[in-house]
Amino acid sequence: MGGVRVPSTATPGGLLTRVRTAGLLVPSLAALLLLGHGPLITLVFLAILACAAAEWALLAAGSSRLRLVLFVTVIIVASLVVIALPLNWQVRVLLLAAGFWMLALALLWRVEATTGALPGWPVGWLTAGGFALVPAFLGLVVLQDLDPWLLPQLFLLVVTADTAAYFGGRAWGRARLASRISPGKTWAGAWSALGAVPLMAVLLGQLPMHDPLPAWQAAVVGGLVVVSAITGDLLESLIKRQAGAKDSGTLLPGHGGILDRIDSLLAAAPVYALIHLLRADFQ
Repeated sequence: MGGVRVPSTATPGGLLTRVRTAGLLVPSLAALLLLGHGPLITLVFLAILACAAAEWALLAAGSSRLRLVLFVTVIIVASLVVIALPLNWQVRVLLLAAGFWMLALALLWRVEATTGALPGWPVGWLTAGGFALVPAFLGLVVLQDLDPWLLPQLFLLVVTADTAAYFGGRAWGRARLASRISPGKTWAGAWSALGAVPLMAVLLGQLPMHDPLPAWQAAVVGGLVVVSAITGDLLESLIKRQAGAKDSGTLLPGHGGILDRIDSLLAAAPVYALIHLLRADFQ
């Protein structure tokens, strides 16, 4: 969720590159979600997952090609297995993911509060990658299966958080949110996102495209999306910092790597999917 950061000092040329890349990605994603069929969307998500897994392996384990290939293979196989599981087991996987992200938030808090060396255990980071990547893929597939409108809604909530955080951080950002992990992120950006996203969730929940959520429930869900998105963003920032990398990759000109664009979704997707699965189960 890059918008929590203090405004960048990127050059005009760099900004133009970012805009051009976004100009290609956003319409492509919108067309995929609006016009694509379930299997096609799943294949695209699987390809994105493979690229993200490769970037994660490089950050966690350096230039070890064997570890990279093994990690990507394991992530793809595990992802295909979990989407084939019965629904009750998929709920368990998503619950496990929610627990992982709670632990990740505690780890981030501890790292920020200490002055010791950043965690640098490759096997630990690779294991964390499995808990981050596989349930995120499952969450996206589950949302698509539950209601095709839920995926665009999730993406819109994350974009709203990103945008509100950027402008809030730009206008009022002084105090750092996590100066040791990602010095560019501010509390003002985080609070701006927490103000804007629940409001957006309430508005989206009233649209006639699906069974609407009561306003207070939609606001709570929006708040959970923001907290999850920030946690995913900070965890990716932490692994980049311990690896000494500015970006997760170079696949997206002006934006860095795939992980740099989906870090928020890694945490938000399983949490959002779990909420809607449980809601559907209780209806």
